[in-house]
Amino acid sequence: MKRKQINKTIRVTVLILLLLAFGITGFYTVLIYRKPVVQKVQVPLYKVNQTGSVDYRVRLKPNNLYSKSALESGRIYLANFIDKIEAEFKYAFTGQTVTKISGTYDIVAVIESYESLNQGSGTEKPVKVWEKEFPLVQKRKFDYKNRTGDFKSIVSIDYSFFTKFLEAVNKAAETNPGDARLLVKCNILTEVSTPKGIMRDNIAPALIIPLGRKMFDIKTESPLGKPLVINSTKIIQNPGVVRGKIIFTTVSVALFILLLTVAFATKPVTEAPEYKMLEVINKKYGDRIVKTSGKDIAETDKTVYVDSLDGLVRVADEISKPIFYWKQTEGETHLFYIFDGAIRFECWLTPDAFFRIKEKTKPALTYKQQAREKA
Repeated sequence: MKRKQINKTIRVTVLILLLLAFGITGFYTVLIYRKPVVQKVQVPLYKVNQTGSVDYRVRLKPNNLYSKSALESGRIYLANFIDKIEAEFKYAFTGQTVTKISGTYDIVAVIESYESLNQGSGTEKPVKVWEKEFPLVQKRKFDYKNRTGDFKSIVSIDYSFFTKFLEAVNKAAETNPGDARLLVKCNILTEVSTPKGIMRDNIAPALIIPLGRKMFDIKTESPLGKPLVINSTKIIQNPGVVRGKIIFTTVSVALFILLLTVAFATKPVTEAPEYKMLEVINKKYGDRIVKTSGKDIAETDKTVYVDSLDGLVRVADEISKPIFYWKQTEGETHLFYIFDGAIRFECWLTPDAFFRIKEKTKPALTYKQQAREKA
């Protein structure tokens, strides 16, 4: 097969780019083949959503400030005017189909006392010193068989009782009152029975009531229970890996074939020896040489042959004459010459002679020999 000649620089550039592209795609091809074609996924067979929430209202003692007997949630409250705090806890669930859900709940109030202790480097951190739990609603059961269900429980919190209990403990312990709070929470434990299995979870909506302050606000924690899910493991094909294998394999093979094609079906353009010779001469002496057609080579009494272009340049320097150049129409002979009156100095060059591949075909004299011969 005849190889097509292309520019050497272009050929090398194309080969390097193809090699880099093939290396990159080959690397990613290896990576994609190391990934599993199949993967395990969790498919939900049954799911139950559940929520727990709490709301409250503050009942007041008789006072000359408020015209109402109770205040709604989300306000600032004056401790001396508070009589009771009514808390309403709610629970709800929603399943995909009819579900049997059962469980228990109870409501407790926990007094927690904190003290700020120095942790070093000037920072303080509240540390729980003691806590005391009081049951408000004893454990109760609930049982539903439906797709949805809910219940609520209302409890009355005697704020004065817990405030007095905190004061009594601080007095008996002879400690300064620190930060304290009353945590009222509903502990809900659930068990969901489905044809696919049993699921269990617990959530605890709560009220956070500061103690030992003249005025305060009440915070609520209404957690969204995490969905109760029964999963099934399913093995599926990884579409990304399959598609990646096809793409990277195709591209890698195509680049490899293209790389081989450029490497073996092409070759760099072979420059003619005389072109290389003239390129070297022009680079070195281009500004010293005058090109002619050969018709103006006048006859002289004497011709002196110089064995090299460097020698001819030295002669031109000594006699301050220009160098003329003539290319024969046939063959690869190139003539460089100088006129000095009746003497013509000539240097005949061929690519072989210039690159010292073959012996020179014409006699060559040194400049001193030429001068002696001239004399």
